[in-house]
Amino acid sequence: MSLSKPFYTDVRMALLTKHGKESVLAPILGKQCGAIVEHTDQFDTDQLGTFTGDVPRLLSQREAAREKAMLATKLTGLKVGLGSEGSSAVDPYIGLTPWHYEIIVLVDLDLGLEIEGVASGAAIAAPQCTDDWPEALRFASLAGFPSHQLVVRPLGESAHLMRKGIGEFSALKDAFYWACRSSASQMATIENDLRAHCNPTRMTVIKKATLDLSTKMNQRCPRCRAPGFSNFEKIAGLPCRDCGVPTRLPIAIKQRCRLCHHEVTNSINTPTFADPARCDFCNP
Repeated sequence: MSLSKPFYTDVRMALLTKHGKESVLAPILGKQCGAIVEHTDQFDTDQLGTFTGDVPRLLSQREAAREKAMLATKLTGLKVGLGSEGSSAVDPYIGLTPWHYEIIVLVDLDLGLEIEGVASGAAIAAPQCTDDWPEALRFASLAGFPSHQLVVRPLGESAHLMRKGIGEFSALKDAFYWACRSSASQMATIENDLRAHCNPTRMTVIKKATLDLSTKMNQRCPRCRAPGFSNFEKIAGLPCRDCGVPTRLPIAIKQRCRLCHHEVTNSINTPTFADPARCDFCNP
């Protein structure tokens, strides 16, 4: 393959999803990498776990994404598969804000390598329990409804008892009163539907993860020219400005080939010294 073209130019790759992620991945990987993304939904990916908890996810987030990529190759017969998986938790900074975490795994069976794109970002996700319809409407507005669809369930009842994908006011009202009638406490729980096709905010983070993947797909190993040559380790040691003790702040980044394991260490363009506030000795 010509080195003037991206490595995956004209390569067909299968994407397994039932939640519309092909609308984001296919254009980006086509434009940035020249890849041809072929969508398949021949397997119900909800069997691997759901955000609403009615099907528990037994695999880690990365393992679930990889499983989807492998299933995509088996279902289509293609040698390159793509799988995407998300999770929702709190932000990594102060631990208070709802946050989306996304990973996309590319599996290349011919080369025997895997490349991952990752991203994270703020989420709209905060459930509300209420028996008051005006309060439910106020919450729905804060939750981005109707562009962000909702899930309604009876408070305290079975995790399987719910209505998903609610994107219209009439459907929300009907689901709300149904949930109140079905709950022993006569209250409904309302929350964001975090499936990708129901949640534009999450889809934006998936787009960021796809861009990260496309960058790594186009980065070639300087030794063997395989794709996926990317950062894998930060080297700490930036010295403290006051005491000179090495801190946990990075001074360099290692890149590694996923195929031949060739490594390159690059210095980071940072200040010469770390602020003493970031020093474990000066500020234990």
